[in-house]
Amino acid sequence: MLTQTRQQLLRLMIEHGQTGLAARCLYEAGDAVKAVCPEGLDALYEKIHGKALKGYVIAADSYLASAYYSEALETLAEARRRSAGSRDVLRTIDYAEGMQAFFSRDYEKSIGRLSDWFAAGAGVDHPERLRLALAGTQHVERLPAGGAAPDVIRRAADLSEQIRVLQKR
Repeated sequence: MLTQTRQQLLRLMIEHGQTGLAARCLYEAGDAVKAVCPEGLDALYEKIHGKALKGYVIAADSYLASAYYSEALETLAEARRRSAGSRDVLRTIDYAEGMQAFFSRDYEKSIGRLSDWFAAGAGVDHPERLRLALAGTQHVERLPAGGAAPDVIRRAADLSEQIRVLQKR
């Protein structure tokens, strides 16, 4: 009976497991996953998504959508180990690091990482990320004198303008 239950659960995860929340829950429940799937999380992600990497990326996207940037970065580190330098993974890391730095008020790092993310061609397929990055860059460009270095404020204003131009397309 347990074998049949396990098989049915796997079928359900394959049919409905494309959501980020499902991938994220599996990632968070690593020990429980090992108890049910002795092959481990990578094998389970492969069964559900075709590749373990895709499961980690989907989980990271779920964290990003919820503004859990440190958790997204942890998951993206796992994806990076499996990706052999995937540009999409590296670009997503730039975004997550930029937004995490923004919320830590490290505006110089934030603008640098978000600039790298944007220059790598990001945003077109993630309008919500563009919107949030723009909100962050606009905040930095409106900081009072002394709130950030003048160079950082200028770079934030430049990035804000580039994002606005892309959004109008």
